[in-house]
Amino acid sequence: MQKNNSNQLRLETLDGLRGIAIILVIYVHYWEITWLAPRHLEFLASTGSIGVSLFFFISGYCLHNSYSQRPSLGHYIWRRAIKILPSYWLCMAVILLFFNHTLSPNELTAWQIFTNLFFIHNWFAETYGGINGVFWTLAVEIQFYVLFPLIFVFFRRRPWLVTLCLLVLSNAYRWFFVLKQPDNLGFFTNQLPGFIEMFALGMLASELHKRPLVWLKPLIATLLALMATLMFLGLSYWSHIERFEPGITHWQAQYRTLCGISFFAVTLASNRASCYWRAVLANPFFTFMATISFNLYLWHQWLGRQLNAHQIITPSLIDPHTDLTWQLNFWLVAVLT
Repeated sequence: MQKNNSNQLRLETLDGLRGIAIILVIYVHYWEITWLAPRHLEFLASTGSIGVSLFFFISGYCLHNSYSQRPSLGHYIWRRAIKILPSYWLCMAVILLFFNHTLSPNELTAWQIFTNLFFIHNWFAETYGGINGVFWTLAVEIQFYVLFPLIFVFFRRRPWLVTLCLLVLSNAYRWFFVLKQPDNLGFFTNQLPGFIEMFALGMLASELHKRPLVWLKPLIATLLALMATLMFLGLSYWSHIERFEPGITHWQAQYRTLCGISFFAVTLASNRASCYWRAVLANPFFTFMATISFNLYLWHQWLGRQLNAHQIITPSLIDPHTDLTWQLNFWLVAVLT
């Protein structure tokens, strides 16, 4: 009973983080359309893409947590498939069958559809970002799912060594393209090797939660969680400052590991923090957002762009980004939709 309660607490804090991740992603995508953000929170909007890295970290944690309790390959494949494929294929089918007039000719080719069906579309420049702009992250996710059982074989024996190796791999991969392909950096660094450290850090956090860590008392854990949260906010503000020069993509390529370390510290500490901190992190709103996060993630950007493209909310000014009424109405309709 003690073990189940401990595991439930871990999942609750992960739900809180997942809720934060989807809020950050929605925030950046709708901010890109409206430019609406409170002055002191604009740094979270402009750098909300860090939420994608947080999603990958959480995936690594949950995969390890689940598979280590029931290491059945058949069960693993079934669970992954039933979670991802129905909603993903439904979203793609609706867009292709009923909204194909909104797509470019390149997005309606057999090659585009084939690569999206089998989660390899992010490998090719002509299919990356096609049909639905957020689909590239699902490709990265599924590609890691394929590798995970093999990685787990080595990870369960040497978790620290495997994590270190994947951290080195990710950084070496990204730095290679920082130096060699700065003009197309986003395409190359948004491949699985550029994110695999996030999954690895999530796996390591899950592994450490099985261990006593008697020194991590609730008070110490709460202070550590607060410090790690401030670290994440500081990193977000730093990337916001450098979003134009050298650019947020360049910044993330260099400092993605620091973001992962902040996720790792927040998660490790929050699961052992005081009940008050856990209540803040796993509050009803965050956990509700976590519950609907996958389908919300699939649809939110596409719906927002459709609302904007068809001017469902008509601006009263020539430049809608200076029209506060339009900005607020767009956000209201987009969120409710």
